[in-house]
This record gives sequence, structure tokens and C-alpha cells, in this order.
Amino acid sequence: MVQRNTAYKVWVSSLHSGAYVKQEGQWESNYVKINELEVSRVNIIATVVQKYENSDTGYYSVTIDDGSDTIRVKAWGEDSKLISGLNVGDMIKIIAKPKEYNNEVYLTPEIVKLVDDQNWLVVRKLELIKAYGKPTKKEFLASDYNQKQEETSIPEEENLLVVKEEKLENTDKRQAILKLIEKLGDDNGIEEERILIEANYAEGEVKEVLQDLLKEGEIYEPKPGRIKLLQ
Repeated sequence: MVQRNTAYKVWVSSLHSGAYVKQEGQWESNYVKINELEVSRVNIIATVVQKYENSDTGYYSVTIDDGSDTIRVKAWGEDSKLISGLNVGDMIKIIAKPKEYNNEVYLTPEIVKLVDDQNWLVVRKLELIKAYGKPTKKEFLASDYNQKQEETSIPEEENLLVVKEEKLENTDKRQAILKLIEKLGDDNGIEEERILIEANYAEGEVKEVLQDLLKEGEIYEPKPGRIKLLQ
């Protein structure tokens, strides 16, 4: 009986910064070198931020974000059933194998499960911080959304400009709201209602940012209706 390799809990950013090693042997698994680990299978909790499908070819992909970086999950044929039902905004736990093609590291899924409780992302981030330390977050650039134009019909220049402008605007809101939570919160956090009152944005915009921050694990709810920064 063939024993499966360990599915390591790692930051997505580490899959990009680690060296991808291709093995010569028929039964040897390729892996990403992360510190002293040879990672050929991963266990990741992340949020779906983009989806693409081509039903004619049976190819599906989703881009997931664990708060450190994004990575694509690709599937074909029967395996596409694992991700075809996912939607943008879904939080998932995925067991997968890292692969590399055209200098892009991506994942092929083995097991995919929806995660209903957003606090699991907070728990996972704390586990990873304890094991590896905080990840070095990538500075977001429009070029991060380069998908080789296989997944968009928008002209490249127009697409990158729109993404960059929207991201810069959202970054300003996020930072302002995070600073507000840090300034006004105490050991028990801060009431969401107070954030809505004190923030200099429309209520809907604030709620949207808070939902994004919860999904990414930047903040969590120690009690219903209260928000606290993840330290």
C-alpha cells in the first residue's frame, strides 16, 4: 500500500517563494522546498477570489487567497467537480498538490470542503504564525492579475488599469478602518455599530470592508457584534 505524503499547512506565499523541485524518478513526487520541508501536498484554508470555467474543454480554475498571497487551483475532467461548484467569496479547506507550468506554481485539488465558520481562518493564521512567523505580504500591483489573457476578454491595458484603481481605493478604506479598530478597540474589541458610526464611509462600504477583513483573517469576532484585530 502506497503511503500518501503529509499535507503540510503552509502560507500560500511560501509556495511562491520556495524552490520548486522536479524529481526524476517515476514514483518520486515533485515538491516545493519550504525551510527544511519538502512539500508535495498542502492543507490550506483560503477564500475564493476569482473563478474561471470552460465547459467545452472541461477546464476549471479558481484563485484563492489566504491573506498572504493568491494561487490558482486548476482542474480538468472528473477532478473539475471538486471546484466547479465554488463561488467567489466561498471559504474553503483544500488538500492539494503543488504543480508548476510556465513558471507558475498552482494547485491540483484532491479534497475541497466549504468552511462555514470564518474563525477557522483566524485559527489557521495563528497556527502558521506560530510555525513560520508572519508572512511577508506582497505589495499588490495590477500585474498580479496577469492571467495570460486566457481568462478574460477585457483588453490587457484596460483590465490592469481598472484593477489598480479599484485596489488602491479599497486599500485606503481598509487601512482607515483597521486603524479605527486599533485606536478605539480595547481587550474585548469594538462594537461593529461604533465602527459604522465613526468610519468616514457609507455604511454599505464599511460592512463590505469588514466582511473582506473577516474572510482574510485580519479581524475576528470574539463575541457576536464585536470586532477585534488579529494580533
